[in-house]
Amino acid sequence: MSTAADSAMAHLHRILDGVGYGELYGSICGDQLFARDRAAALRLAETMPALERSCLRLFALDEAEPELPVSLEALVAELGGLGLVESGDGPTRLDDLVVVPVLGGYLLTATPPGWRPNLSPAGRAYLGPDSLRVARALPTGALGRIFDLGAGCGIQGLLGVRQATRRVLSDLEPRSLELARLNAALNLPGIDVSVVEGDTYAPVGDERFDLIVSLPPYVPAFEGDGATATTGGLDGAELVRRLIAGAPAHLTPGGQLVFLAQVLADDAGPLVANELPALAPGLEGRLLCSEWHALQPYVLELATKTAAAAGKDAVSVHSRYLAALRAFGATGVCTMSARLRRSDSNQSSAVAVITPSRIYADTFLRQKSGLCFGERAEGIEVAIPGLPAHVMSAPLGALLRAYSTGARVQTAAGAAWGSPQGADPRDLADQALERSSELLALGLLERLA
Repeated sequence: MSTAADSAMAHLHRILDGVGYGELYGSICGDQLFARDRAAALRLAETMPALERSCLRLFALDEAEPELPVSLEALVAELGGLGLVESGDGPTRLDDLVVVPVLGGYLLTATPPGWRPNLSPAGRAYLGPDSLRVARALPTGALGRIFDLGAGCGIQGLLGVRQATRRVLSDLEPRSLELARLNAALNLPGIDVSVVEGDTYAPVGDERFDLIVSLPPYVPAFEGDGATATTGGLDGAELVRRLIAGAPAHLTPGGQLVFLAQVLADDAGPLVANELPALAPGLEGRLLCSEWHALQPYVLELATKTAAAAGKDAVSVHSRYLAALRAFGATGVCTMSARLRRSDSNQSSAVAVITPSRIYADTFLRQKSGLCFGERAEGIEVAIPGLPAHVMSAPLGALLRAYSTGARVQTAAGAAWGSPQGADPRDLADQALERSSELLALGLLERLA
């Protein structure tokens, strides 16, 4: 890290602290990572003093600021010297960047995809909810050596663990590496953080760590389609396999591998779970599988995006993708959160696969003033009172839409995807357990005695 970069990040930190940026950000974003209603956020910013308004427009909303307060001019000049400010003689704005106050620190990160939809997603180091979810799941307390593999802007390796004797962050994308270095200087000044370029474990050689954390690319990639930075091979699990297989040789005894990925699944669980004993003997722990989605609509969304980007026919792309993924035996996809530990023995893996969110409405169901979902493992039951639903296998999102609009749910497929064609009711799973607290707070659910 250059002296100029260190100076700019220290200056940025002083400004953000000085204006109470975390509180200001909360006033326009609430509990979200980014402002959902940018127009309303801008209107609110206009009511604030000049310095606070300019900070929010520049650092929180990716907006051009025509007149900078004197206190910001020097900082913007420093950021411009680092290539972080868009060039031009007009209003000042950052180069597709915002600053998110999160986990007690600040992160320079790319703007959400919807804010600048014409930009390529490759190398944007975008901070998404999954990144925050993984960072919050990391062990608390002091650790020795940690390795953030595929670090992006660096949230896991920099802010997910507050105390460590050594930190190594790696990525393949130049923009991600640049932001990881800047965020290290912004949040951990004077602390040695190694930011290295390379694929999976290649950048660290034979070094071992007490914690390896990753959010690997997991989107299925087909021949001639997709960017390597965001895809995970033909079934989406290629990087997951390499991550798991290489872990025993790079973990200290008792060291942990923590990661999250969306993977292909059948009715029994994630397909890659069957490969664990052969992939990584000596690892033990658990896979927590949740957020199940049907294969057909997942592939439809994937094919539509790919076809639009490549100028191809969406129907043919969809048919090819669906046939390819069904050939693996997949009936859907699920989110797989892993916490695996290296044991002292070299025995076969002993990994439990836990699926608390695979709730079918026709499995744990009874009528009582509407539709009831139950989760036996946790002893939680929630109900949607007065819901005019007749098909019990409709997913929770469809039921909530029916509840809010007063519409009658005719078929599970029609409720979920707008058409009774193309969706297998067996694949339409719910997220009731995951979202029960949120829905109760909104008054959409009630606990049953």
